[in-house]
Amino acid sequence: MMFKWLTKKSSLNTIIGFRRELVQRYGQSSVFTPEQVLAICDQHKVPQKYLFFAIALYCSEDDYIAFAKDKPNSPDYDEIRNKVIADIMKRAEPVVTNKVEPKSSAHNPQSNESAASSYGLGAD
Repeated sequence: MMFKWLTKKSSLNTIIGFRRELVQRYGQSSVFTPEQVLAICDQHKVPQKYLFFAIALYCSEDDYIAFAKDKPNSPDYDEIRNKVIADIMKRAEPVVTNKVEPKSSAHNPQSNESAASSYGLGAD
């Protein structure tokens, strides 16, 4: 199965971590060129079969299609991106809040005499 490698947290984290390196090397951008992404993949010795994921995550759809065009069994661009996003969401730690139950906002009115006596006031 093409997505079997996603069960290995280190493989996914390695490719996701490329964003920081891409920005450091090439500046802030919503997409990068395949050459830029492949340079980082080469530096990290990413196996050939995983290059589809890096290109799909960091390049435009047109760049991905051009990259995958001549490669047999290349997965669909949207399929890869949806699978990776779903996998990231499964790995996300649930947000835990210290939920504090609100105190009752009901007001228990006291009579004037009762209030006065509770504060040590009243008729002498």
